[in-house]
Amino acid sequence: MPSSRLFTLITITISIAGVLVLWNGPKTQGYLNQFSQDYSNFGTKNSTTSTSNGASYANTTGIMANGASTSSSPSLSPSQQSSSSPSFPSLQSSPKPAPPSFSSSQSDVIDKNQLSTCLEDLSTNMPINAQGKMKAHHWDARTPKWNEDERWNPLGLVAPCTIWYIGANTHGRDGVRLQSDYSCSIDVFEPVPEYASQLQENWAGVPHSTVHPYGLGSSTRTVEGVALEGESTFTMEGSSEKGGKGGTELSIRSVYEVWVDLGSPRIDLIHVNCEGCEWEMWEALLEHDLLRQIGTVQVGTHWFPQVIDIEERYCTIEGRMKETHTIAFKQAFGWERWISTP
Repeated sequence: MPSSRLFTLITITISIAGVLVLWNGPKTQGYLNQFSQDYSNFGTKNSTTSTSNGASYANTTGIMANGASTSSSPSLSPSQQSSSSPSFPSLQSSPKPAPPSFSSSQSDVIDKNQLSTCLEDLSTNMPINAQGKMKAHHWDARTPKWNEDERWNPLGLVAPCTIWYIGANTHGRDGVRLQSDYSCSIDVFEPVPEYASQLQENWAGVPHSTVHPYGLGSSTRTVEGVALEGESTFTMEGSSEKGGKGGTELSIRSVYEVWVDLGSPRIDLIHVNCEGCEWEMWEALLEHDLLRQIGTVQVGTHWFPQVIDIEERYCTIEGRMKETHTIAFKQAFGWERWISTP
């Protein structure tokens, strides 16, 4: 093609692109920036996460409860890429921290194909109800993917054994059945003071059990202004207005510190149903390499708008879990069980 015709074609193409951006304004430019950042993140060395707000997943993932899309994940900085220890974002609504990064000494990089496959699978498993609203899990969304009965599949626990039960609310019915079925000693964790008080009364007759009136997370802290919503209470950050006034104050403790304080035990089963606390706690278990001390991990996962980058975090956790555990069953935003690999 003559150079003059090529120059003319390039000029026309650039002009059309400029018209499209001007016509659609910031929205079009935002999509272009989003697309560019999404796929540049896939190629970042030692990055184990990627935004799920790209073209393939925009219809199902990265959607907040009010219908607005979450913002994209920032690229990892060179210092994050070369970090000598893994780090996870804390549960904060603003500002948005960088996604998790793992050192190559602890984990091989989760390649872009593995991450893309996980995100694509997750995009078809979001807890969206018939009205198109995102819910906490598939039971709330009333979808046929809710699989709570699977958590009672035989666990093969033999006394003496140890169970950690996270998120017992006021009655801890799952824990009562587990302790009855397997005669294990059981540590029960519930951070909401009034729930923990009722739980201690209700569990007075449960043998070999200890109720701990605090939650488990990545750090030890006091959370103020928590709005109580029964079994759907999100406890990892305050949600009441006016700087936390008017809500409940509760305690979160570092899961690693608690593990050490309780004697660094081998945990045969960790059973988690804690309304969104699982993400921070699970990441902390990975960060401190405690999963090697846990035989079976059984978790009910939840979608909460307060949990930032939830799709990327889910897939990052899945990739890390495969280093030490094997999937027995798994339903995103339902129940899943991981068994330690011999």
